[in-house]
Parts: sequence; structure tokens; C-alpha cells
Amino acid sequence: MNELIFCGIGSALETDFNSNCAYFCDKNEIVVIDPSEKCVRHLVNNEVINESTKKVTIVVTHTHCDHISGLGQLIWQCAIKRNIIPTIIANSNKFKKTLKKLLQLSGVDKNYFTFSKNYFYKTENVSIEMVKTTHTEDLESFSIILKDDKDKIYYSGDTNNFEQVRHVILDESFTKVYLELSHYPKYHIEYNDIKKLSNLDKVVAMHLTKELYKEISDDGIIKIAKEI
Repeated sequence: MNELIFCGIGSALETDFNSNCAYFCDKNEIVVIDPSEKCVRHLVNNEVINESTKKVTIVVTHTHCDHISGLGQLIWQCAIKRNIIPTIIANSNKFKKTLKKLLQLSGVDKNYFTFSKNYFYKTENVSIEMVKTTHTEDLESFSIILKDDKDKIYYSGDTNNFEQVRHVILDESFTKVYLELSHYPKYHIEYNDIKKLSNLDKVVAMHLTKELYKEISDDGIIKIAKEI
């Protein structure tokens, strides 16, 4: 499948990078993961969303502010300027209710977006599956599996579930693993634990502080996502 394009690779409090956000295109559909304000500007100013765009699909891994800062703006840009009603993929009714409430409080009309019928969605060529994970006690959090006829990709979102991640990395069926890394294992995946595993050639680091970015770069063990 097409490479994920990262509008940001930064962690929540990092200001040298933009907030972690990625997207990919499949024919006339754009899929945006955790839309940030910068990503919305990029999609609009560079005409990624254009007259040929027929569908916009939004995947939200969880509702921490750095992962949804551009959600309402993206919906507005699609619905008002392009007459496209974006589809939000949600894994549970509880998560749908949370997103509906957040968008209502943000002034986004409920007629400007819709939800997928379940946690599984398919573009023309890529299947998208939301997988329950853990991050903080107060929020529902999800990872993503993207699959086409050539690749099977795992996108961690924010997670502290090391065993889930370890299983994915060691699973030969996954061709690429986009993984958030940190030194705060209470809420995230500890980089030092990942370094001990095999199959790291398919791991791509994201959601980083500038200090960890330098550490991973100096180690040269794991690739780092490139911020546009």
C-alpha cells in the first residue's frame, strides 16, 4: 500500500515537531489518522483534498487533545468547502458518543459527519481495523491494522500495552510497524524494551520527543517516520 505521510511525529508536549498525525490516499479517498491542525492546513493548502476527492475517512485512536486538534476543522473543510461528508471510524458505541459530544461542544453540526457501521472499514484497496489497546485509565484507546494484498501494517496510536506490541513485531505477517516510543512506560511503549526485540527492521518510530529522536537516530537500530 502507499506509504503513510506524516504531518507530525511529535509527542504531546513536544514543540520542535508537530503533533503526531498521518494520512494516506487510495484512489479518490483520503484516510487521515488523528487529524492535527497542521495536517488540515497541509491537506487544504497543497490541494491533497481537491475536486477529484470523493471520500474522506477519519481514524481517531483516542481523544487526547494532541490527537484531535484538527478534527473539527477537517470536518468543516470537507463538509462546507467540498460538500464531502467524512466518515469517522469508531470501535465502540461509547467511543462514538464521546466523539459526538466533543464535536457538539466544538460547534460541529452533526450532519457534517457520519460514523462507520462498525470498527472494520475498507477503502477500495485497503482494509482498516480498529484494535482495542490500553493507554490511560480514563480513555478508550485503539491501535490500527491496515491491510491490502501486499502489506499488513500496524499503527500503534498511543499505547502502554507492551505485550500486544511485542506480539505484532514478532508476527511475521506484519510488514511494517509504526510505533510510538518514549521513556514513560506507564502510558507509552518504553524504547529500551523494544531495543531488546528482533524483527526491528520493520519498526518505524513516531510520537517522539526531540531527545528521544536523537537517541534513536544515534542508536541506528530503528527507523524514524519523516515529518513533511
